[in-house]
Amino acid sequence: MLIDAGPTGSKKTLEEYLQKNNVKNLDYIIVTHNHEDHIGGMANIISNFNVGKILMSKDISTTKTFENLINAAKSKNLKFTNISKNETYEFSKSQFIILSDGNNTHSNINNHSIVIKLKYGDVSFLFMGDAEKEIEEELLSSNSDLKSNVIKLGHHGSNTSSSKEFILKVDPDSAIVSCRKK
Repeated sequence: MLIDAGPTGSKKTLEEYLQKNNVKNLDYIIVTHNHEDHIGGMANIISNFNVGKILMSKDISTTKTFENLINAAKSKNLKFTNISKNETYEFSKSQFIILSDGNNTHSNINNHSIVIKLKYGDVSFLFMGDAEKEIEEELLSSNSDLKSNVIKLGHHGSNTSSSKEFILKVDPDSAIVSCRKK
């Protein structure tokens, strides 16, 4: 499973990493949202790997990067799977649930991010995409089990996400920040 593919400038780095680790098939690709720093390398990955399902929200974009993603999928006759909150998917010896499906009316596209919780045995991971405090508040008010061992922080760990109340509810052992090296 691959969640996002980084910016266009990193596409070869991601491809080489996957190849080095003998990844040939991706059962799931999850497109959290349509910002270039999340989908820039996606067309390259779709073109060069065997892909099962592509999960994404109903959001569309008019950018060239989004068009490249769509065209790469079409060239391999892949369909996009629209998702809904609380859907559960089986993956190898794990399962993941969609906590936020990105299909909302927020004006900020970061808050259209797909949020998933993955469980593998006794370990759980919360992947926040670029979701900000508004989505955190929605998740806090839902009946979702947010407790996770590892959290990939929303919006690159910026001050627009990772509210104290949310982090206390998730109560992670570890947090991952995805950001560019300066």
